[in-house]
Amino acid sequence: MNSDPVASLRRMEGVTFGPPASVALFARMHAELGLRLPAEHVAVLQSANGILTFAGYNRLFGLYDPTALDAITWNDPECWKYAWPATYRDFWCFAETAWGDQFAYHGPSLSERGDQTVYRLDAFEILAEPEVRYDSFQEFFDVQFLGDAVRPDTDLTIEARRHFGPLPAEMHLMHLHHLAFGGGEKVENVEMMPARMSMLANGDLAMEIAAGPVGGRVKGLAPYVDTEGRLRHRILWV
Repeated sequence: MNSDPVASLRRMEGVTFGPPASVALFARMHAELGLRLPAEHVAVLQSANGILTFAGYNRLFGLYDPTALDAITWNDPECWKYAWPATYRDFWCFAETAWGDQFAYHGPSLSERGDQTVYRLDAFEILAEPEVRYDSFQEFFDVQFLGDAVRPDTDLTIEARRHFGPLPAEMHLMHLHHLAFGGGEKVENVEMMPARMSMLANGDLAMEIAAGPVGGRVKGLAPYVDTEGRLRHRILWV
């Protein structure tokens, strides 16, 4: 691996880097979570503890940085995973697209066997099984992350950048009229939304649609607070 594993990114426009991660952060992560990241992943974070590419539309999370993209907070079950199927809590997310699609390790497999298989968790196909995408972090970084830094794999992301400009790290893109309800994949149907809010909405929508009436028509979406004081969303059926 290059002595600076993010050297190619430093030559690109639209890329923002966090400061280098210290060795102490990785020791703290292992002590608190029992996780050791693959060596190639550690090397990248030691060069930049969090990276935004394509003007913020693709993200690699850092560690223990509350001012940026913090993987520790993001993977806390009380952040957004409580609105997703329980099986997703075993996946440790370390990167994402602006749409909320997550790239993750299977936490127990990484902890117990050092298995660094990278899965993709689709933000809009939440009830589907997580998809195995790469055999290692290095393959993910070389193919997915560096590739998306040059050109994301969806034209709508490119159109959204032209429309919205740089995307702040704390924001996601969301379909104003959800695809499940007939919304179109066009930039006029896209809005910016706080990242946590979008993940909660996507999770609740998937679960509500699965449990809802067959052929039911949707009137709207309403936020509410559940019995544990957590933000949720429910579908209002006609």
